[in-house]
Amino acid sequence: MKTWEYERLSKSYISLRKKLIDANNLSSTHILEERINLIKDEWVSRKSSASQEYLSQSDGLLSAMGYKVGMDGLKPLTRQKILSDVMSGPIPLVNSPSYMEEWGEDGSSKRIKKTFNCLMAFSSAKIHETHHEALKDWSEDIEWLENNFEK
Repeated sequence: MKTWEYERLSKSYISLRKKLIDANNLSSTHILEERINLIKDEWVSRKSSASQEYLSQSDGLLSAMGYKVGMDGLKPLTRQKILSDVMSGPIPLVNSPSYMEEWGEDGSSKRIKKTFNCLMAFSSAKIHETHHEALKDWSEDIEWLENNFEK
């Protein structure tokens, strides 16, 4: 993984996170979680590296982590696990240092507020007012955030 490009790490994280929902047994779950943790370790390693590399992601951190709602979106458990991973970290470096500063440190109230604000902005944007499935998903995830994390 040390030689993988950031995009490959991100896509692998997303694929593994999705597979966890369909894992048939405990041994599969354990292996998938181990691989996810290896990717997170690599994100930490790259964050502390002298030559920091940033994933160029026009849609932002949540997209880089695989968060997706709507008709082609993820199941609630998968979305909420991704949100939990965002909260606790580590997270990949995305876009720029100033963008990452908006997300704060792992486990911080700044990170929780940023995530909550993103979901609220997505759900209230005029462009999404007819996307009923996406609106339902965002509403579920906002409620889940409120019940599981202090702003």
